[in-house]
Amino acid sequence: MGQCGADIIARMAALKSDGGCSPFTQKIVASMMKSGEVARHTHSVSLELKLHRDVMVKALHQHMPQVSFSVPKGGYYLWVQLPKGLHCDLFTAEAEASGVTIFSGRPYFAAADATNYIRLCFATCKPAEIEKGIAILGEVCTRLHNLAGAGQANSAEIGHFD
Repeated sequence: MGQCGADIIARMAALKSDGGCSPFTQKIVASMMKSGEVARHTHSVSLELKLHRDVMVKALHQHMPQVSFSVPKGGYYLWVQLPKGLHCDLFTAEAEASGVTIFSGRPYFAAADATNYIRLCFATCKPAEIEKGIAILGEVCTRLHNLAGAGQANSAEIGHFD
């Protein structure tokens, strides 16, 4: 990212007509853009998000080896496919009851049969919180999977996690 020229700042100021954004805040943002601070801050945030993502990936491998996922190259979320037989809405409710807030993936799919995906946010928690949360999700996953397996006529298809 480069620096903003005075002409861009002047045009931005001229377009200011909503009456809702503080001129003081505008001057702060303009100053950050001019100085290159926005680029430095963006780089810093990117490094922090990558650290958080990497902590989550490591914790998933350690505490939830039965799930599958792709490591995102950016963003704030990691999509996780739960094992066969686990419904994302039930998993999300059990995670919440266990103290971990996650997103059921079901509302994000057009296909009605995409019921075993969850969306995990790594952007807002500290690395230690991510580790603890994924450990709890691993316990939830094992508990629900084993309950589902016990209720299935063909439990060999689902298996048992220990």
